[in-house]
Amino acid sequence: MPFAITSTASSLEAEAKQASAALKKLSNQEGRVTTAYVGEVMHLERYKGEIEKLSLRRPQLE
Repeated sequence: MPFAITSTASSLEAEAKQASAALKKLSNQEGRVTTAYVGEVMHLERYKGEIEKLSLRRPQLE
C-alpha cells in the first residue's frame, strides 16, 4: 500500500500546483481588466461585469 499513498500524495500535490497556477492566471486576468479600465480602454459597466465574472471563478479554485 505505500505506492497507493505515494500516488495519492503525488496527485494531491499536482492538483495543488494546478490550482495555484489557475489562481495566478485569474489574478493576472483581473490585473489586465483593471489596467484596461484605468487606461480608459474599458467602460465602468463592462469593467464591473468582467470583474464579477472573474470573482465568481475564484471560489471554485480555492
